[in-house]
Amino acid sequence: MSEEDDESEKWCAVCSDSSSGYHYGANTCEGCKSFFKRTVQKNLGGKYECVKSTDDCSVDKESRAKCQACRLKKCLSVGMVAEGVRKEKKRGGRSFYPLKKQKVIIDAEQTQASSEQDVPKKITYCSELIENLMNSSPCIVPPGQPSTDSQDATQESREGQLTRLSNAITKELYLIVEWAKLVPGFDELCRTDQIALLTAGGMELIVFRVIYRSIPFKDYVYMNSTTLLLREDSYDVLNKEIVDMILDVVERLKPLAMDEVEFACLKTILLTDPETSGLSDKLAVATLQGSFLAALKEHMEATYPDQKGRFAKLLLRLPALRDVCTKGYQYFLLVRAKLEGEIPMSTLLQEMFESARF
Repeated sequence: MSEEDDESEKWCAVCSDSSSGYHYGANTCEGCKSFFKRTVQKNLGGKYECVKSTDDCSVDKESRAKCQACRLKKCLSVGMVAEGVRKEKKRGGRSFYPLKKQKVIIDAEQTQASSEQDVPKKITYCSELIENLMNSSPCIVPPGQPSTDSQDATQESREGQLTRLSNAITKELYLIVEWAKLVPGFDELCRTDQIALLTAGGMELIVFRVIYRSIPFKDYVYMNSTTLLLREDSYDVLNKEIVDMILDVVERLKPLAMDEVEFACLKTILLTDPETSGLSDKLAVATLQGSFLAALKEHMEATYPDQKGRFAKLLLRLPALRDVCTKGYQYFLLVRAKLEGEIPMSTLLQEMFESARF
């Protein structure tokens, strides 16, 4: 990462005021963070109109409040993710973003299989911990860059494909960070341990999220909201061995029909690994992970009383997930070594590579 890139992260990507950190997918100040959050939560975007009717107003620290339409446009253009904004809580309800389904042309057999798996299970939360975890919106699908059809995508240069992949992984990481902030108990860990867990577990969480949202499809890898790739097309973007390993884990998980609570618990269990290097308070991390293991087991016993071995079966899938992550990590290290300086990588992505658990 160049000094120029490091310097840019000190400033809000929207108005150039001092940045307070990553918010909804971009470095922003508190003012633009609050503006974007309020706009999304209150669904105000469609009500904004450019004050000059030109849609090109200047947006900086002094002028940012003058035109809401252009400020919102700038927020979106720098990569802020509307799906990352937590919905306002309503009395008696819960804040949860359902997994989005990509619209694609698939055969009748696949459509039927997808429909069968998409039937929502009637789930009663067995604890306040689980309910609070589900309020963290664990299933948000990251936005993707507008793309053409698969045939055109395969003609894209190798550098172009890898740049697109780098950008997609970065957006996924931003969503993971925003999710982790809302995981019950995670914010009570010391900040250095939070950072260590996120950077070390980033690869596992990315791969697990891709696997989970790919489950409803047959031989497709669901990368992000605009990218649902056939196995063969995925080979051009990733690596044949990695793609085959990902889809093998997908097939192993399909018979279990993992529900959204199990997915959220497993994500948190992966995040709170007490064996992560550099932790200052392993006991606190182990205690937090233990609480979610217990909550997962309680949920399974209450929701699937006839499936006695379900808890063990689900946990036994995690080693295969880690094998995929190890292979993926080695692949991306190779890519970075070959194309360093040509493929842009965010600081967050760089830190993940330097701290991964492999």
